[in-house]
Amino acid sequence: MSEPNDLSNLIQQAEKTAHSQAEAKPAPKSKPLPWRMIFSVLLAGVIAYAGTKVSAGLSPPSQKEVAHDLEAVLDRAHDVIETAKAESGELPEALPNAALASVVEYEHDRTGYQLTATIMGVKVTMERSGRKTTDMGEKQ
Repeated sequence: MSEPNDLSNLIQQAEKTAHSQAEAKPAPKSKPLPWRMIFSVLLAGVIAYAGTKVSAGLSPPSQKEVAHDLEAVLDRAHDVIETAKAESGELPEALPNAALASVVEYEHDRTGYQLTATIMGVKVTMERSGRKTTDMGEKQ
């Protein structure tokens, strides 16, 4: 009969040993930074940056930028007219460049001409001498 007692003692000792070993094991270390959180923050940053770039590209140009562009168009129209005059000896009846004519108003007489371009309420006028005046009127 001592055999069942020996077995029960062995079982109890095994349970105590297993229990003490389970308590002695250190808890698993937690990760320093969860990768999902890092990825989420980076993704949010990229989306915010892209959103600002897209919205900046969709906003209309400033009046100063429009005036600068119109002055460049009038300079080009002036060059085209002066080239046509040098070739024929007279001012052309119409602006020789159709693309420029769609943006630039050309008025002339025997002594000179005037070029005018208006976009988004900005009006730039150029005389034959090259003198320019800019009116930054109200946006339309």
